[in-house]
Amino acid sequence: MDALLALQGVDEDDESLRRRRSVRRAETILDRLEALKVQLVTGGVPASTLRDIVHGLQAQREGVTDPNLAAILDEVDLRARVELAKLGIDPFAP
Repeated sequence: MDALLALQGVDEDDESLRRRRSVRRAETILDRLEALKVQLVTGGVPASTLRDIVHGLQAQREGVTDPNLAAILDEVDLRARVELAKLGIDPFAP
């Protein structure tokens, strides 16, 4: 019985850790989107910011299991790539 309770404790700790990571990931994404909104309002988004968004979303996408969140990330990624394409910039060029 003690072994089962110990395993449940590990599972809860793992779940808690996953949730904390997910919250941190979401906060990072929201902070970046807020910065993007400010840049749009003040007159333009630097290509470096758009590249950061594309690269950041690639890294942040790992572990996203919510289909609604994945769809939102896809839309943001596409929009950033479109804006880079308008500037004639490849997001993955060195």
